[in-house]
Amino acid sequence: MVEARGALAAHADALARSGHARDAAAAARRGWTGTPGDAEAETALLSRHGVALTAEDKAALVAFLESLTGARPALLRAAR
Repeated sequence: MVEARGALAAHADALARSGHARDAAAAARRGWTGTPGDAEAETALLSRHGVALTAEDKAALVAFLESLTGARPALLRAAR
């Protein structure tokens, strides 16, 4: 089952509020690296959990987007 990025961001928020920082970071990474989402969900996830994302997570997002499109968009090439 594919979870939407917004749902995982909300899940990460709930985990963080309940004191489960490690689990919140893991949920945020899952939401960032392998789920579809719109710009609003992406912005929300980054603003609340961006500090949990590593360089590897960012590279995983690029790989995920490449798997969807079959090519690396110019913006992603410049970001690497």
